[in-house]
Amino acid sequence: MTIEVNENIGVKTVKKFYLELKELLKKEAEIILDLQNVKRLDLSVVQVLIAANRECMKNNKSIKLKSVSKDIKRQLYLAGFSN
Repeated sequence: MTIEVNENIGVKTVKKFYLELKELLKKEAEIILDLQNVKRLDLSVVQVLIAANRECMKNNKSIKLKSVSKDIKRQLYLAGFSN
């Protein structure tokens, strides 16, 4: 299942993102997050991604990132997200 991540994702919308991701992880073995429109990730979003990735690893599931800009890749790398 592919989710197109909104460019305005941040601290104000992270709870909705978290709940949506949590529900999908119950049903899907693989989730693809399309980050094409994202120019910047808030730390709260990165924390959700890291927690979701850990949960996937425990349950033999996966989260993949698609269309990630160099800046976002760098932010994720610095935050410790490896995918």
